[in-house]
Amino acid sequence: MNNLLGTKAIAVTPSDTAYITDVLPLIIPKPEQVTKTVTTAVLATDVLTIVAHSYTANDMVRFDSVGTITGIDTLLRYYIIYIDADTFKVSASFNGSAIDLGGATTTLPTVIRTRTMTTTKVAGTLWVGVAGNLNVLLTDHDDTNTATAASNGATLFTGVPVGAFPYQVKKVFATNTTATTIICAYN
Repeated sequence: MNNLLGTKAIAVTPSDTAYITDVLPLIIPKPEQVTKTVTTAVLATDVLTIVAHSYTANDMVRFDSVGTITGIDTLLRYYIIYIDADTFKVSASFNGSAIDLGGATTTLPTVIRTRTMTTTKVAGTLWVGVAGNLNVLLTDHDDTNTATAASNGATLFTGVPVGAFPYQVKKVFATNTTATTIICAYN
């Protein structure tokens, strides 16, 4: 979505406890990037092993060395396909399919994570798909009680029509919200 509402858009599920969030990439500063050596590679299944690798799905990595494995390059960036705490595959694209690894496992590659996916609070303009009431926390108000919709600063708007909601919002409460098909557009 690239319009007056914002450049990014996510579906909003009203919640009395959760803020509007999105999963965004976080750049890891170069001094904090750690090189890890692959301990096992199963070329038939494209699975790489680093014990306790700490990667999450769609973390961005690069190979510092590729060893004797083909299909990967030190000049490109790859996305993690998370399998478990010790194993993963790599993809050339976000949420993409695994790269077909080949070659030999005589010398194994080293991996450096350069970006990690992190959940971040966002605030933006809402788009209401089905009219109703909206109980929201506007961006210029503090939320002093995150457990209830009665928190200081919650504002109930009744009879909100379909279309753009003209205020910046950081939380949509489930309590008293009857509008549905809500989208948050933000920059």
